Amino acid sequence: MELDPGAPLLKRSAKKRRPMLPSNTSVVTPKTFDQLFSEEAQIAEFATPAEAELYEKLDSLLIHLIRTVVTRHFGSEESKQPHIGEDWWPNYTRYLDTNTAQFQVDFLTDLH
Repeated sequence: MELDPGAPLLKRSAKKRRPMLPSNTSVVTPKTFDQLFSEEAQIAEFATPAEAELYEKLDSLLIHLIRTVVTRHFGSEESKQPHIGEDWWPNYTRYLDTNTAQFQVDFLTDLH
């Protein structure tokens, strides 16, 4: 099976995406956060095992690309890098745990 990163795997919502760095923020309860997060999440549902396999391959590629950007910005010493979450969440997202020194515009822009 050939990888085509441009191939649509999920039906995209017509809803306009929020900017990566919002101009304002709100402090909310964990329950409200979970609700807002769920509203933004796109759950992958596959029609065939082949589609699921392709998604897994592209997900592995995503982890590789994230690690490439992290290494470029913070070096290869793991203790200086943000933690890269590799768990499959129910909504198929990835996360990074960063400290304030790592949470910089140039790093976030490269990830985008």
